[in-house]
Formats: sequence, C-alpha cells, structure tokens
Amino acid sequence: MAGSRKLVLNGRSTSFWSDRWLSDRSLNDICERPANAIEDSRRVSDFLNDSGSWDWDQIGDVPQSVKDQLALVNLNHDLDEKLIWGVAANGLFSVSSAYHSLLNK
Repeated sequence: MAGSRKLVLNGRSTSFWSDRWLSDRSLNDICERPANAIEDSRRVSDFLNDSGSWDWDQIGDVPQSVKDQLALVNLNHDLDEKLIWGVAANGLFSVSSAYHSLLNK
C-alpha cells in the first residue's frame, strides 16, 4: 500500500529485500538490485548472526548509506512487525497526512 511501510521488530515476517521497512523504498529499489525470488523470500531475521547482530557477509555489497541505516535498527525478538503509515513521523494515518502526501507527488 502506498505510503505504508513495515516497522520491523523481530524481523521474522518482513522480507529483507522486497518489503519497505528501512525507508519508503525497498532495498531492491535502493540498491538497484534486480528481483530474485529466492533472495526476496529471505526475512530480515535471516540476516542476523547468532548474537542477534547483522551478518554483514550475508548482506553483501550494499551502499554505505544502507549499512549506516541498518546499524541503527534495534530488533526486539519478542514483538511482531506492524504496518505503519510511513508518511507521518509518528507512523499513524491521518487524512491530512494522506492529502499532503498526494500533493507532494
């Protein structure tokens, strides 16, 4: 859904590459990476090592700006993902934010 994105908490139900979770664009789009059915099925949690930190070798060659954003992500293994309104800073939908989002296109 346009304007929405996932708030990743445990990473088990969010596609690392094809869902919009790090920003308003998917990592496939940000990294200008072609779609790949096998890779696109991998979840955010698949890219963590045993200690719960990012496995940078699995993530591979992504722009430094993406690595910087990933480093700021704190996962909580006890909570499930949520769909949020990515247009508003608080993640909540409002008619006003939808209207302004449409005006800015």
